[in-house]
Amino acid sequence: MPSLTVPDGATISYTAEGSGPPIFMLPGLSMPGAALPGSAADPLLAAGHTVVTIDPRDTGGSSRYDQAAIDAAAVLGGDFSTVPYTYSDMATDALAVLDALGFESATWVGYSMGGSVLRCVQAAAPERVDAVVYFASSPDFGREPSPEDLAVVLRPAPSNRDEAIGWAVDVLRWTMGRHFDPESAAVDAAMLVDDFGWWGIPVGHLAAGIVGTPGVTTVSPDDRRMLIVFGDEDPMAEGGRAFADAHPAATAVEVQGYSHWFPEPGPWPVITAAILDIARR
Repeated sequence: MPSLTVPDGATISYTAEGSGPPIFMLPGLSMPGAALPGSAADPLLAAGHTVVTIDPRDTGGSSRYDQAAIDAAAVLGGDFSTVPYTYSDMATDALAVLDALGFESATWVGYSMGGSVLRCVQAAAPERVDAVVYFASSPDFGREPSPEDLAVVLRPAPSNRDEAIGWAVDVLRWTMGRHFDPESAAVDAAMLVDDFGWWGIPVGHLAAGIVGTPGVTTVSPDDRRMLIVFGDEDPMAEGGRAFADAHPAATAVEVQGYSHWFPEPGPWPVITAAILDIARR
């Protein structure tokens, strides 16, 4: 897996497969790029695109940080001195990957946390954004996390492999909703832990979210080149609807019967068709 070193010294791993106009996938909270399912990537490759993925910091092969060094109480109180990176830094990482691949611009897909990173990409370099897809992501329109959400996200770091796998299974249960399958989830969770070094949700990602995206005021340079996708059973669905209402010229796809993440093949053919449509505009 190729990697590069960005100016602040972080190592960023990424993949690029195929040829043609790039579609850049920005993963969600604690997700390595390899978590992208084949049902999402394969139709894009078949349609003649280069599919680019990235391991955000603290995931996959990219730089890891000492989570214990982040003072969560201080961060909640507005002291960000222990926060190792922000969403803006993660956007800079993605743009560096685009540079390394020799692409001037791309269609960008931001899943969940990746949508917040995408906003920073747009603010930093709007000329490098051909079209945008906000997938299960509604920056500034999300609801406050529920006790159930916090129970999944906020936990002490696992002390062993079994604890890490158990946490990953709980994350999959939360994101999959009614489509959660314990057997396949156990297999996927073990793969995340053993193959991708998943060891709990990074405090660094949560801290970056609390810091927010200061100075980011634009959501899309052209709403006609914007796609909003979310499941109607997603705990964040109301945010998705409000986000779509705020951008009436955008294309909105509310996928019926699904939560925050989708099984394969599930509704992926509908989603990839919509992504290809927005990429052509």
